[in-house]
Amino acid sequence: MADIWWQPNGPRFSTGSRCGPRGHNEAIALLRGLDIPGYFNGGSRAVATGDPHHFDRTRGEAFANADVIVIVGTPFDFRMGYGKRISKNLTLVQIDMDYRTVGKNRDISLGLVGDPGAILGVCCRRPRAASRTTSARRGSNG
Repeated sequence: MADIWWQPNGPRFSTGSRCGPRGHNEAIALLRGLDIPGYFNGGSRAVATGDPHHFDRTRGEAFANADVIVIVGTPFDFRMGYGKRISKNLTLVQIDMDYRTVGKNRDISLGLVGDPGAILGVCCRRPRAASRTTSARRGSNG
């Protein structure tokens, strides 16, 4: 999963109200750690208001130029155009607590079922560890 974060354009990230309080906190930490924009929809909009990584009204444009999109706690229903507006030529990750939601109405590259906070918490730690390992290798080789 950590390799997915390190794409040329970086991932585009969207969380919904089914992300839960811990999931929202971990999502914000991940956005800050990777220094990427995040899109919060539904009941989760107010969670990140004022954070410089919180973007609004530009999700369509961001998704159109993405290599990777991570959808957390959001079903591909009418609000997301049933996933049809998302290109098929990218890596699409969906994280949700309900297994019936993951991959419904839209094919995905990777589906993760479980507590979004726990999953994102692991993802937050993994990229930082990978980054330190890469930096350490560069330092020892040069």
